[in-house]
Amino acid sequence: MWHPTGPSPVMDRAPLRQPPALLSAPSRKPPAVSKLVAVDLFCGAGGLSYAFHRAGFHIAAAVERNADAAASYQKSFVDTYSPETKLLNHDVSSPQVTKALALRAKGATIDVVIGGPPCQDFSPATERTKREGHRANLVLEYFRILRLLDPQAFLFENVPGMLTAMRGKYWKFVVNEAQKLGYYICHDILRAERFGVPQRRNRLFVVGTKQSLGPLAFPIGTETPRTVMETIGHLCPLKAGEVGESDPMHRARSHRPKTVEYLATIPEGGAWRDAARVLKCHKDHNGHYDVYGRIKGDSIAPTITGGCTNPSKGRFIHPKQHRGLTVREAALLQTFPPDWIFCGGIESQSLQVGNAVPVKLGEALALTLKALLDPGPCCLSKPHELNPHTREMMPGLLQ
Repeated sequence: MWHPTGPSPVMDRAPLRQPPALLSAPSRKPPAVSKLVAVDLFCGAGGLSYAFHRAGFHIAAAVERNADAAASYQKSFVDTYSPETKLLNHDVSSPQVTKALALRAKGATIDVVIGGPPCQDFSPATERTKREGHRANLVLEYFRILRLLDPQAFLFENVPGMLTAMRGKYWKFVVNEAQKLGYYICHDILRAERFGVPQRRNRLFVVGTKQSLGPLAFPIGTETPRTVMETIGHLCPLKAGEVGESDPMHRARSHRPKTVEYLATIPEGGAWRDAARVLKCHKDHNGHYDVYGRIKGDSIAPTITGGCTNPSKGRFIHPKQHRGLTVREAALLQTFPPDWIFCGGIESQSLQVGNAVPVKLGEALALTLKALLDPGPCCLSKPHELNPHTREMMPGLLQ
């Protein structure tokens, strides 16, 4: 029986093997032919679908209720890379989604379901009374779809707070429901920078695999990421309110002249406490040090969130220019391809970028799952190759 407690999966892990080789740069070249089929729930703008596509999976269907995110997915992923993917712009609980996915399941075996409930629902910032009912419904719907499709595996990402939210109530529910459906369930908190992503981003990944496959051994990241300026420094410089001539995603938020003057006084690596003056909202305030923070160009970025283009939401001031990040810069720090289009206004675009799984991290997980689902002479691991955390969580598995 696996319990959602125990030592940190990051600190207790010992390297077992090298991670799968990742493609060094996004490309339109078709992936290797694969019979593996995936369905993406809560697909957002398409980062995780694209990562699995690069690893050789066919994305049969995707579900996203937000109109802007669905438009981004259609334009940037379906139209460009995967025209056979059926995009469902509905709530996951809608009859349209149930009917369409049931038809897809009849026509082909679904090997893996990817994606999961939005991470904001498990954030401490969410109102307790609001999040409890909504989160319960999403988790119930998620497992209803798993029961309908009966995939060999499922994978979703969330914030680490999901493990302890509401005193672990919902995490225990996830474990119990997965076990009822015949899945081994493993989790790990992965650091994106270890997979070549130029940002500090710790995220929980949960993988369920059928008993015939055995549990998944998570990949061990060893790739050194590029710095922020190595990632975004080639883009044309902009002042507040300007837009790049050849890229509508490279658009800087407008700032008042006084705000620009204020931002200019903040040094690289500094924040509001290091500015020449203190704003009224920060007087007699000791917290939120990263607010109005300037990113260090020779290091990696902080976590890219839904507020990634707004300096008032965190450390999102450009290293050299006196403005917030553009959507394009934030997307590159999430390892999206340089021509990915995000639909909607800048607030919606920023949220789509911040909610995404970094493509390079997603691809590492996709390749690891592929090796487990479709092992060949070059498979990355065998089912019994478990990291120490997985062994501890499932003490009776190898007996």
